Amino acid sequence: MIPRIRLQRFGDGSGSLWLDDEFVSYALENAAKMIPAGEYIVTADNTGKHRYYRIHDVPGRTAIEMHPANWMHELGGCIALGMRLGRTRDMDPYMIASRLAFDELRHRLGDRTAFIFEINN
Repeated sequence: MIPRIRLQRFGDGSGSLWLDDEFVSYALENAAKMIPAGEYIVTADNTGKHRYYRIHDVPGRTAIEMHPANWMHELGGCIALGMRLGRTRDMDPYMIASRLAFDELRHRLGDRTAFIFEINN
């Protein structure tokens, strides 16, 4: 059975990632370029720029990935994960321990290389 991972957005470009109703990590998107809410297929990616996970069939976009990053400006239209969510003095969100969050996601997925990605506003 293909796993279902849910991104619950907080409204400012940040959110939380859930697998089977268990918290996995925090998530971050560029607030000006967020992926439309909906369901997507995500696969492990060995060919993209960052080589973590590719999000398929995002309307009007190509080469959308999930990859490590810490700041919104590092994300064109992609999604970063982090084990902790920080806030700047202006209350803008940023990720802490992004690579560790991807290690955690890979651990939870085991040998599965694809999942359904549900984005909720």
